[in-house]
Amino acid sequence: MPLTWNTIECAVDGLWTEWRDWEPCSVSCGGGIQTSRRSCTNPEPAFGGADCEGDSVRSQSCNKKGCPVDANWSKWSSFTPCTLSCGGGTHKRSRTCTNPPPKFDGEDCIGESDEVQPCNILPCPVNGGWSPFGRWGSCSLTCGGGIQDRLRACNNPLPAFGGTPCDGPDVESRFCHLFPCPVDGKWTRWSDWDACPVKCGGATQARLRSCTNPSPAFGGAKCIGERQQVQACNAHPCGVDGNWARWKSWGRCSKSCGGGKRAEHEPAPTPHLLTVAEIVQENKMKLSLAIINHVQWTATGPRGKTGADVHVHVVEEHSLDLVLAPAPLRRIVDRGALGRAKKHNRAIRMSRVQVTEKKK
Repeated sequence: MPLTWNTIECAVDGLWTEWRDWEPCSVSCGGGIQTSRRSCTNPEPAFGGADCEGDSVRSQSCNKKGCPVDANWSKWSSFTPCTLSCGGGTHKRSRTCTNPPPKFDGEDCIGESDEVQPCNILPCPVNGGWSPFGRWGSCSLTCGGGIQDRLRACNNPLPAFGGTPCDGPDVESRFCHLFPCPVDGKWTRWSDWDACPVKCGGATQARLRSCTNPSPAFGGAKCIGERQQVQACNAHPCGVDGNWARWKSWGRCSKSCGGGKRAEHEPAPTPHLLTVAEIVQENKMKLSLAIINHVQWTATGPRGKTGADVHVHVVEEHSLDLVLAPAPLRRIVDRGALGRAKKHNRAIRMSRVQVTEKKK
């Protein structure tokens, strides 16, 4: 026999390459980070071999020396008071080279630390004065609390030659129309329908809503419409479950010897048909249809033989209007075999009842 060699490749564990050179520092001064990398390709893991252990990137700090900081001026101080109140004077303001101060051989501030300017060169100032308030304006709302304003002007006199403006607001406000606004009522959502009180035969169920979303208030309009809805429910007739008749006798064996089969036949369940009282109550069809309510399925013939028997059962004796029914029906109860059922064939034809035959 030829030899068969094991052709499965052996697992190869991954190994790291040497660390690469350090990359450039992230900043030129003030402390940064530089990194160095390696890869798991010396060799790469293969055929289920283990991956490399450890990190593929390392880092270290670099360029820790502080960066040069050029100096900058602080904000100017406020001017000193003018040497004269009007007619021309001088005032001065200052600043310092501390925002920030120079560091690590940074440049010093450029410019002067003091500034002198002329002041009050115009004629002596005239301070402004308020005129009387005007009339109140219209209210911002017709109800529920609004605002109305009145104005005054700083023209009594106007400020001039550096005079101070009027002190205080030029608008005065007050509340107005504080009485509540009318709130019209709105309906809530309809509630779920009440559970139907019956499972069949017909009834009613209701659902409600209330005029509380919001409720009418302060002369507001009431909700329009009905607070209750009613609908019919479960109007279908109540069903009657079918029930099995007795088993029919065993059929003939499929073989005379050597093992055969024979079956017993299970008749179909008796269907539920409406009685006269149910038809009248439900108002589903004309009263004449009540005569259909006496049909029942095939019964067993005499001496255990199965034939095309007809089992007729008229539930009640009715006297029907000639317009609605072909003829009066007599109470006919046949619980026996085919022979006694044939005696009533004439009565069946007179009543024009369709009789269902079930052939086996």
